[in-house]
Amino acid sequence: MVKTAEVVIIGAGVIGLSIATHLAMRGVRPLVLERDHICSGTTGQSGGVLRQLYSNPKTALIARDALGTFRTWSDHYVGDPGFNQVGVMFTAGPETEPGLRANVAHLLGLGLDMAIIDAREASAIDSRFAFADCTAICYEPNSGLADPVATTHAFAATARSLGAEIREQTAVTGIITSGGTVTGVQTNSGRLAADIVVDAAGAWGPALLAPLGHSLPIFFTRHPMALIKRGGGSAGFHPVVLDIHTDSYFIPRGDMTLVGKLGTMAEDTDVDPDRYERGVSNSEIERYRLAARHRMPALDAGAIWGGWAGIYDESVDAHPIVDAVPGTDGLFCALGMSGNCFKMAPEIGRRLADRIIDGEAAADPLELFRFDRFAIGQAHERAFGSLSVLA
Repeated sequence: MVKTAEVVIIGAGVIGLSIATHLAMRGVRPLVLERDHICSGTTGQSGGVLRQLYSNPKTALIARDALGTFRTWSDHYVGDPGFNQVGVMFTAGPETEPGLRANVAHLLGLGLDMAIIDAREASAIDSRFAFADCTAICYEPNSGLADPVATTHAFAATARSLGAEIREQTAVTGIITSGGTVTGVQTNSGRLAADIVVDAAGAWGPALLAPLGHSLPIFFTRHPMALIKRGGGSAGFHPVVLDIHTDSYFIPRGDMTLVGKLGTMAEDTDVDPDRYERGVSNSEIERYRLAARHRMPALDAGAIWGGWAGIYDESVDAHPIVDAVPGTDGLFCALGMSGNCFKMAPEIGRRLADRIIDGEAAADPLELFRFDRFAIGQAHERAFGSLSVLA
């Protein structure tokens, strides 16, 4: 094999390209290999929500830091991530209010920017929503959303400007090792040598580690959503509403709203990432219409402009696995993003780049995402039952 790069990164989604960007910022010129094209996997299907409320305070602090980066993007990277400060609301009813209040009180003590408001105050912020059945609402006024595709391409442009190379249409079919050390990757166009390999291949990443003896606790779930066009006086951006009370979400897309379910239907668990149904059915659209009618009545008179189903590569504790891979020197992974890590991509990329370059001395910032936490009984608790988006 001819050595092609000091570092090979598998996957050109937002996580892989954030890692590449932060390595390049520190003088390493990585080679990113993508089986299709930039942002062709799970990243492009993301809702793009940027929020800070998490049940795990360490995760919340990472999300806070990443939000700060999105808000000051041009100070760090080239391009435009399409950040829009529309605010984020989390609704609660009698069953979920105590947990929400306790969670918010803890995070306020850590200095995070959020508040508990009532239904009247929430309606004053945006009268297009009906909050009468909500007993408490967490409001993050400075949060919002970004464009996942624009963000990923901005990372790509930044990485390239610093000397990184991105090869599309180059599928990695295996990771090559020798004597407990990574030596390169096998691709659809031959073998490439590398001193360091990072598996950031999203839903297709665990299969690359399986031949090395690692069966990661990651499963795949389908998440359909409908895009509804609003009209008349209901046009324009609105806050992101993560409706814990009714297990729904409402994400603005200009004069349209993306409507979906926070949790996962039983029939959408354990799906094949290469063979799952990518469309949205009539029954699913009707389910979202019912949710919309309840929370944002104007959507009931809107036009269905489309829909699709994304896929989550969920770890069993809804936190990613970002670490060195045990047993193989030079091999790292960033997997199991659980439909939850677009918002943390700047921090995940920076922290893993530091870990790769600085070694064990930089391991602490990734302690939350350590590889062996499942084996040693230190997996994180999932909050709000099956609503992993809020874990």
